Amino acid sequence: KKTMKFLVLGDCSIMLKEKKKVIVDTRLEKFHKMVMDVKMKYTGTTLYKEKVREMAQNVRKHMNTSSGYWIGSLDENVAYQGITGELQLDRDEYILMCSDGFWPAIKENGFFCYKYEDIFVPEKIRDIIYEQSILEIEYEKRKGNNILFRAYRRKY
Repeated sequence: KKTMKFLVLGDCSIMLKEKKKVIVDTRLEKFHKMVMDVKMKYTGTTLYKEKVREMAQNVRKHMNTSSGYWIGSLDENVAYQGITGELQLDRDEYILMCSDGFWPAIKENGFFCYKYEDIFVPEKIRDIIYEQSILEIEYEKRKGNNILFRAYRRKY
């Protein structure tokens, strides 16, 4: 068996297919919920953009604070605030490492249902994200089983 050391910070996540394990920083969940609650309340109204922007600004006040959540920045303390660990990996394990925003986009508050295995299939993962109308996603197959995804936040 091989081992992999990891650090997850902010909205980044690691997903393991065979172990059906997701590693995320759960400190963000309450902040995602705050934004989603505002989105749900104001969807279809003329106040939507204004209220979402206000809530996003309020949430950002908690960024890189002990009572909030941590993201990558030039602050030297950031490296000590992430979720760290070591994983024992089987030879056949598929790993999906995602940059900010991916996990909330597919899991947020249980609004979207999917088969866990589907997030390891490039075509299906692209469709999942596209259906969410949150991100545009591109991918390219690389050497072996490696796939590089690039996601772009849609303007609303």
